[in-house]
Amino acid sequence: MYYVKIQSIYHKIHKRLKNDKFRKGPSTTRNVIKLLETMNFDKSIIYDANYFYNKIIEESN
Repeated sequence: MYYVKIQSIYHKIHKRLKNDKFRKGPSTTRNVIKLLETMNFDKSIIYDANYFYNKIIEESN
């Protein structure tokens, strides 16, 4: 179940980045964390957003 949640977060952020709603840069990480908070996920997952952000940016390049 934990894996499914992570995948869900990953795909939602990836989709947002593809739609250019988020820009690369320091504020993007804050935007991703805000996005995760609006999804009502556990705090432990929300504040690990840097991991997802970095993975997504790697794939986007």
